Amino acid sequence: MSDEDQVFEQLSDAYGFPSYFGWNWSALNDCLGDLNWIKADSYLLICNNAERILKAHDDEWETLISTLIRVSRNWANPLGKRYAKEVPFNTIMLCEADVSDVMTARVSTVLE
Repeated sequence: MSDEDQVFEQLSDAYGFPSYFGWNWSALNDCLGDLNWIKADSYLLICNNAERILKAHDDEWETLISTLIRVSRNWANPLGKRYAKEVPFNTIMLCEADVSDVMTARVSTVLE
């Protein structure tokens, strides 16, 4: 996922986004925050080779991480959810051991 179009395409394919998906960050937030077409007690996104995701696009990287954090927090809030309960939405970023410190720092900058 070297650019945002690939991010949108892979997440759309993985989660089966509806045809009205708008192919932008706001639409990604909306679709990941809804997922009413996938009935589940929890959601898990696993990103392999995370060090390659948007490697040359720091602004888009920050937007992706911010979106995933926002979606996770939204799902954790039981208000307005099915059965009024929180639904875990977790993301695991897998990377090579030799870049784990760099990846941790990269995520940490978004959390600050």
